[in-house]
Amino acid sequence: IQADINTCLTVYAPSTINLALEKLEQIFKGAVEYHIRPDNPMKLIAHVPDRRDKKVKALETTELKTLLAYMKNVDFSFYAMCAIAGYAGLRWGEICGLTWDRIDLDACTLRIDRQWGEVSEGIYGFMPPKSKNGYRVVPFAQPLRLILQEYQTVWSPNTYNRLFGFYDQSVNVNREIKKVFPDKSIHKLRHTYGTYLTSTNKFAIQEIAALMGDSVQTVIKTYIHVTDEIR
Repeated sequence: IQADINTCLTVYAPSTINLALEKLEQIFKGAVEYHIRPDNPMKLIAHVPDRRDKKVKALETTELKTLLAYMKNVDFSFYAMCAIAGYAGLRWGEICGLTWDRIDLDACTLRIDRQWGEVSEGIYGFMPPKSKNGYRVVPFAQPLRLILQEYQTVWSPNTYNRLFGFYDQSVNVNREIKKVFPDKSIHKLRHTYGTYLTSTNKFAIQEIAALMGDSVQTVIKTYIHVTDEIR
């Protein structure tokens, strides 16, 4: 089990691994109670400490372009996913929940009113956003517009006509991201957008929170170091 945990650390965050360990501990606990096995091996497995630097480290503009160039050659879906995360700040579930009717390529906006996630064990479907703040319209710039237009030409219709209809979990795209930037993930690309909004000094905290789909408190906590560095 420990070897598997070490492998998972290259892909998943410690909090995700610890959640899985807690579930495994409950499964083995039930196995002991029903006399399926004599002991619970999970009692010998310690939770993974999170020693990561909590300060958000976003990609620079040139680094994002480097990643996108790599992804374009690997998988066009991954390319479009990373562009949406980096240029519009969407969460993984929001990216997977996008359909073309939520995208206005003329006005350059994305309408977020749902996400894609696990609605019951092993079953994925549309869900409400993470919170009431998640309902929003996100403007995006010309680079993302061009990428989405290009993606339309290779996109294949699917159930619900999601932009990324064959993806539920982020493990595969994260594996490719880490080949270029080992400490990054699709979720951390979202912080590239948030850091950009903060660093321009053109948006009030309330506006950044609205665009990110977060609370003001979360934005302050996550990006306070950016404003400190600007000062």
